[in-house]
Amino acid sequence: MSNWWSGKSVLLAGASSGLGEALAYEISSRGANLIIAARRVERLESVAANCATRPAVLPLDFNSPVSELEAKALEAEALLGEVDVLLCSAGLGQRSFASQTCAHAHARIMA
Repeated sequence: MSNWWSGKSVLLAGASSGLGEALAYEISSRGANLIIAARRVERLESVAANCATRPAVLPLDFNSPVSELEAKALEAEALLGEVDVLLCSAGLGQRSFASQTCAHAHARIMA
């Protein structure tokens, strides 16, 4: 069976924990050229150190204004070249019942 990921340029957002972290380990083990991105740089550095091949680290907060996100896209392209695959595992969670969550939190989650 061929390895589809080998040599692919992959930008993985939300790679600091959970599914994104697991994807970083798996995709790096399959030979992809990887950039991992998330808000928590210290967690990204830890994930990068445990990948099969060391990925580039890109601090990225999806709550940033669009102009900042566009600049981050250009930064990723400068690091990796043309991106073949974008995986977005970034997210926001709320650990309370909906009835106990303030309107501001609901708006932030749904934005």
